[in-house]
Amino acid sequence: MAEGKRVAIIISHRINQETVAYHEVGHAIAAQYHEIRLAKMALTIVPGDDYSGRLQIVVRGCHWDVDTSDRARMKMERLAQAFLAGIAAQRHHRPSSVRGYHASYDYREVNQFIRYFVKSQEEHDAYFKLLKIRTQDLFRRPDIWAKVQALAAALLERKTLSANEIAEINQATSARLLEDHYKSKGWSLPSAQPTQDPRNNAKG
Repeated sequence: MAEGKRVAIIISHRINQETVAYHEVGHAIAAQYHEIRLAKMALTIVPGDDYSGRLQIVVRGCHWDVDTSDRARMKMERLAQAFLAGIAAQRHHRPSSVRGYHASYDYREVNQFIRYFVKSQEEHDAYFKLLKIRTQDLFRRPDIWAKVQALAAALLERKTLSANEIAEINQATSARLLEDHYKSKGWSLPSAQPTQDPRNNAKG
C-alpha cells in the first residue's frame, strides 16, 4: 500500500440501511480499537455509485512486499481485523441479513494482506480463520457492542459521521457504561476533586 493512502472499506451492494449501518460501524469500531486513523469525514450510509456505505481510513507504512517483520505483521493483523469487522458486526446484529457477497471486497483485501506473510495455502487458511475468530470475539464484549449500537443509531439518524463525531459518541457511551457499572455496584460516582492552591499551604 502507498504511504498515507486513504482506503475505503465498502459494502458494494445496496441493502437495508440498518444492515449497512451496522456493517460500516463494525469497521469503524474495530479500526478505532486497533488504533487505525479514521479519515476526517469517515463514515457514511449515503449510497455512492458503487457502494451502499463506506468507512474511510488512512493507512501508512504498509510495505509488506519488502517488510514482513513482526512489527509489519502486527500492523497487518490490525488492519485485517478492521476489514473483517463489518460482516462480523452485521452477523452479530442480525445473522439472517448476511449474504455471501456482502464481505466479498473485504475478504479479498484480507486475503491479499495475508499472502505476504505465509508460505502455504494451509497456513493462509488457518491465519484467515484466526483473524475472523478474533474479530468475532471483539463484538461479544458487552462494552464494545454497546458502542456499536450507539454509533449505529447515530449513523442511521445523521447518515454521515465525521471522525470527531465518532469519537464524541464513543466517549459518551463509555461514560454511560461507567456510570451504569457504578450504579449496579451501589457505588457513588467519582467526582472531580477541587484543585488546591499550593499557596494556601505556605507557612508564615
